[in-house]
Amino acid sequence: MAPAGERLSVLCARLGLCSRSEAVRYIRLGLVCVDGAPVLSAAAVVPEAASIQLEPRGQRMQASKVTLMLHKPRHYASCRARGGAPLARSLLVPANRAPGCRTRQDPRQLSRLAAADALDEAPKRAPVSIV
Repeated sequence: MAPAGERLSVLCARLGLCSRSEAVRYIRLGLVCVDGAPVLSAAAVVPEAASIQLEPRGQRMQASKVTLMLHKPRHYASCRARGGAPLARSLLVPANRAPGCRTRQDPRQLSRLAAADALDEAPKRAPVSIV
């Protein structure tokens, strides 16, 4: 019989505290508490009714993170540019900011930006004929 509950890293993500990979990092640093006690194993099975919180240091780390969303034009590469294709990162300039954006942070100053997913077009393949 499976234990009642779920992995701590999954619950952190479901509660919106952070992503699963961030949760693993915070848990290893001892920054996630379950019912008031720090837990050091991301694989720990925790009851869904448990009180899960980030320590103040983890909250500060999480608050300093920025998520950027970019509608990438077709001819831009999201990660690795082939054949001189421009990188979508070059579009992250203050002039392209959405009118409703409240931050004044210049995206060109952010370090360690990474694409959440490679959205580049798949290479074209030769058509397959069935005989």
